[in-house]
Amino acid sequence: MFKLIIKVIALLVAYISLLSINQKYLAQYTWDFTENKMYTLSHASQNLLDRVTEEIHFDFYYSESLARAHPKFAAYANNVRYFLQHYAAYSEKIHFNLIDVQAFSRQAAQAQALGLSAVPTGALAKDLYLGLVMQSPQKKQQVVPFFYPDQAHLLEYQISQHLEQLIHPQKARLGVLTLLPLQGSFDFEKARTRPAWPLWQALNQQYQVTYLGNSTAWQAQDFDLLLVLAPQHLNAKTLAQIKAAMLAQVPALIFVDPLPESHTYPSISSVTDWLASWGIQWSQETWTADLNLGVQVQNDQGHIETNPSILRLTSDYFAKDHPSSQNLQHLVFASAGALEFSQTHELQVQPLVWTSGQSVQQAKALWSTDAATLFAQTPLGDASFILAADIQSAQGERFALIADTDLWDLRFWGQETQVLAKPYIQAWADNVSWILNLVDVYLGAPELTALRTPLNIERPFTRVQALQRQADIEFRAQETVLAQTLAELEQQLAPLLEANQRLDQDQVAQLEALLLQKQQMQQALVQVRQQLAQQVRALEYLLKGLNIVIFPLGFTLLCAGFAWHIRQRKRTRLLVSLRIASQKQHQANC
Repeated sequence: MFKLIIKVIALLVAYISLLSINQKYLAQYTWDFTENKMYTLSHASQNLLDRVTEEIHFDFYYSESLARAHPKFAAYANNVRYFLQHYAAYSEKIHFNLIDVQAFSRQAAQAQALGLSAVPTGALAKDLYLGLVMQSPQKKQQVVPFFYPDQAHLLEYQISQHLEQLIHPQKARLGVLTLLPLQGSFDFEKARTRPAWPLWQALNQQYQVTYLGNSTAWQAQDFDLLLVLAPQHLNAKTLAQIKAAMLAQVPALIFVDPLPESHTYPSISSVTDWLASWGIQWSQETWTADLNLGVQVQNDQGHIETNPSILRLTSDYFAKDHPSSQNLQHLVFASAGALEFSQTHELQVQPLVWTSGQSVQQAKALWSTDAATLFAQTPLGDASFILAADIQSAQGERFALIADTDLWDLRFWGQETQVLAKPYIQAWADNVSWILNLVDVYLGAPELTALRTPLNIERPFTRVQALQRQADIEFRAQETVLAQTLAELEQQLAPLLEANQRLDQDQVAQLEALLLQKQQMQQALVQVRQQLAQQVRALEYLLKGLNIVIFPLGFTLLCAGFAWHIRQRKRTRLLVSLRIASQKQHQANC
């Protein structure tokens, strides 16, 4: 018994010693077995580190003792530390330094002076720091104020982007021509100021941005890239100057929209004629609806239905070989237009985003977000429509044309929340990443675009989603027929119910029959909804059961059977060898 206790104690000491050695000396040496190498420095970051020619210090300010009471921050801080150590291990020019920030200490005052942010923990008004300061010998600095755990997928991009800006501090110059309230506006109805759009804030953080509005007081050489939003609000002189700048080899991103939902400014220019000068056909009177890509929304009655005007596009509808689309998962377009290109103009066109085959062009006069009504008015075709394209003209003009401006609007791709008393944008689509990627690509600096968007680790039940959309359309069609029948019954009931005179026996019987029929119609509506919902749930449960239970169990049984087979073969061979040895021994004895 005593020997057993000694062995257990020895094993515990050895285990704790190995953990301590691993934590202190081997933490930076890791093996990444994830499918997409999520914890390995990308080639873009490695190429960036290869260009570092001077000593750069990574000062990691971290309230380690305070974070122990907050496992979420403690676990993420370890990931940040390991990633920073990977940078230092790859390049001898990078020097990592961990600074433990204690409450009310000199390090805390220094962190605050350097521009680092802290989050209150509620523990005696102590603030938790989790930020980074990059510093070069020339005292140039780049600061990551705080590493938020909810932005873990952007960790490598945050570090590499700030390192890029430290190496090359000169920011690219962007000129923005639009009347959209990107910088914020005043809401006269609510008597309050609306903040700047998050995408505008993101642009200002990375580039030198100038808001030009509808002005012509600028020169082509003043900018490296032009952003043009809703050009129908700009006058003809401004549009002509934009085209002249593009002829002078200034690239542009142009966003047009036939039915903008984020602004109501009047159109003062013909964008159709302006685009026609490049051989581009675009109608300001039609918008694109897609049955397959429409989002699920809740209507006024509380039912979930497909809104074909708001499109949630997946990676199947992106140009995967274009640098701007790397690792994108979702984009959201709202009441977008469609682009067509003339064969008479020498244009090099690469589609960037397109719709599915279940899409139609709908006139603005027939605006409807009800899928059944919409596709009853315009039958489905088998062709998809281009929503965005990379274009190069014979005169050397290069620009991206995107048939939507609503993708800039926060309402369609995210929402603002509060995380630890700090404002935070929770995005459910990659609109911001895609637009910033386009900016980098047209500026000629696409190296870090793949890091801006998280890798796709989702495994959605696509068959269930498709069945839900189809079931919704079938329900809407049946609901429309039943609702019409119900309306006709109510019209027949109205004279009988409103009549002041006494009803005779035949009229009473007719009234009761109509009321019974109305009740049956209402029950039929409920039954249609329940039957379709049951079909969807049955398939969902079946697929989830197969993916979560049956397939893993089958694989486990297969592995167990294979292991049992190997063991039996070894056992059989052992028995055979023992039998042979026994026979030889017997022969030798004889």
